[in-house]
Amino acid sequence: METGMPKMDETEVPMSDRFFFAECLNEELPAMRQIRAQFLAGDEAGARHAFAEEMRQWVRQNTDRFFAIPYEEPENAVKAPEESEQMFADRILAHQIMSCGTLHDFGRDNPIDWMCNPTYNQYKEWTWQLNRHHEWKVLAHRYRETGDLRYAACAAGLFRSWVKQAAYPGPCSGYQTTCWRTIECGIRMNCTWPYVFMALANTEPFTDEVIVTWCKSVWQHGDRLSRDYTSHNWLIMEMNGLAYIGLMFPQLKQADRWYRQALRQLTDSLAQQIYPDGFQYELTTNYHMVVLINYLRLWEILAAFGKTMPEEMFRRLDLACSLLVKIMMPDGRTPDLNDGNKLNVAALCRRLRRMLPDSHSIRWLLDGASEYAPDYTDIALNWSGMAVMRSGWGPDAVWALMDAGPFGAAHQHEDKLNLLFYAGGRLLLTEGGNYAYDTSEMRKYVLSTRSHNTVRVDGADQNRLCHYQWHPEEIRKPAGLVSQIGSDASFFRGTYDEGYGDEAAIRVRHERSVYFLSRRGTETVCDSRGAFCEKKRSPYLVVVDRMTPEDGQPHSYEAMWHLDDSVVREEAHAVVLKDVRLVFSAGEVRTVCGQETPEWQGFCAEKSLQGKYQAIPCVINTHRSGTARFVTVIDPEKKAPDQVAAVDAGGADSRSVRILFRDGTERTLTEE
Repeated sequence: METGMPKMDETEVPMSDRFFFAECLNEELPAMRQIRAQFLAGDEAGARHAFAEEMRQWVRQNTDRFFAIPYEEPENAVKAPEESEQMFADRILAHQIMSCGTLHDFGRDNPIDWMCNPTYNQYKEWTWQLNRHHEWKVLAHRYRETGDLRYAACAAGLFRSWVKQAAYPGPCSGYQTTCWRTIECGIRMNCTWPYVFMALANTEPFTDEVIVTWCKSVWQHGDRLSRDYTSHNWLIMEMNGLAYIGLMFPQLKQADRWYRQALRQLTDSLAQQIYPDGFQYELTTNYHMVVLINYLRLWEILAAFGKTMPEEMFRRLDLACSLLVKIMMPDGRTPDLNDGNKLNVAALCRRLRRMLPDSHSIRWLLDGASEYAPDYTDIALNWSGMAVMRSGWGPDAVWALMDAGPFGAAHQHEDKLNLLFYAGGRLLLTEGGNYAYDTSEMRKYVLSTRSHNTVRVDGADQNRLCHYQWHPEEIRKPAGLVSQIGSDASFFRGTYDEGYGDEAAIRVRHERSVYFLSRRGTETVCDSRGAFCEKKRSPYLVVVDRMTPEDGQPHSYEAMWHLDDSVVREEAHAVVLKDVRLVFSAGEVRTVCGQETPEWQGFCAEKSLQGKYQAIPCVINTHRSGTARFVTVIDPEKKAPDQVAAVDAGGADSRSVRILFRDGTERTLTEE
């Protein structure tokens, strides 16, 4: 905690003018020193007006530099896909507000209840994200485009109603309160409030009273963020908000101290949160993006006010940016790892390029700069534990990813050794995805092992969370991924040995080896211009799972395979789907789709929103034994003579795999 800070009376809500003018103004600025003296001499109304005029003047002086920063569209599903910007803004005028994709009509003549929750299951994120105030920013943006004072008046009214209802809580955990969680404080200060203030401070609805009250609340935000900050991606947003306060409100006594604290913690956080291979330590594509965007916001405000980020920040941020290219699928999106999203990498890089104009990854991806093209296809990310396989970098490539990484620092799924497979223009081997952060069965499902392409034991999920504790030194610890990469064949191996079921009491070691194998020869295809050309054959995957129980007793092992494809038929040891064929060495095979009892199985979340999911087939291959070794082949070739027909894993102690093809040929693999 910073020392030398003024102490606000905890019972003094809202903040009094006396506390603000006597304790919170930066007396190193002559105007603020004079305003403080004016207030203490008894001319309180004059001091309030003088302060508001100083703020308006500051905004006028800095308008051009601030609005040189590109406008950032609102987040968190506050706008319907079919809405134009005008429809969106006019809906806000009518107090029809959307949060987390759910619309609520407060009534044009009624105030917004900033602590209400209209969702059917009291989804807490609805209220929390309502308090990020993206609507205010939309109104301010619409005012700048049209000059229509209705938008400014509505924004001022929303602020008045919020500050009246959302009493500052004083010192408490960053995770507490409905309106003052520190993540919302950070987002308000680095994303929404600065834009609103710069756009509207010189409009008629932003009266002296509104401006003074606004700056009081900004001081309270600084007080909370500087003291009650948390960790992980929240910390990045919190400190980014604190940096914005320090830069944009120099009239506050603590501004410079807050700015220096924020920059110090943001610098340290990159070293603490970015693995040597570039992945943010929560190991989720969504929060990896959140971190990058928040550093972009920091860079933009620093550049606008003539300041720079430390050079070390750029190196780590470039590494984090290149990670997106390393893992992206052939359609240019990221996989939705853990609580992740399928992000458009090129769109994100177009934004990041402002901060990282010399990034080799960005210059190759956006400009096609051949000198910066990746010199690899398959790659092992040895710290985050991701094994990425691809036949090439074009949109028709075949791609696969095995997650053999650590549990991650937050937003984790119980899915170690999960495998994804992209071929034929889509993610054929998919998973449950990411769902709204509610308490629904679908949310429980996407977090569980059973929604991923790995193995359950005795009907129980992995349970890394049971004994989980993050230690800072783990950011420098390799994940234990074994790899051997070649031009026609690559091999990766990972291990899970942290237990299954309650208290992680079922102790079985799962070792998964994945072979990404090229086919010999080419096929003749017709390209988009009608010309015939030779195309390399689609690679296929061979997955070897070895299960070793500590107790030596028989167990039930369920290998699950979630598919964005339609089942054509089931065979004795194979499932034939429209665009992919799964071949199993042994065991029982069944397909589940959209099952809710006795447990959820066979679903995929469409978006991270409530109610947005669909049924998909999940092929389950079951084995009952002690030590077991079984093989699965995932083959995207359709009606090819050398399509995989069968696979022989040998016994539990075998180290070889024999693959038989429809044309009578075979291939033998020997495990390393």
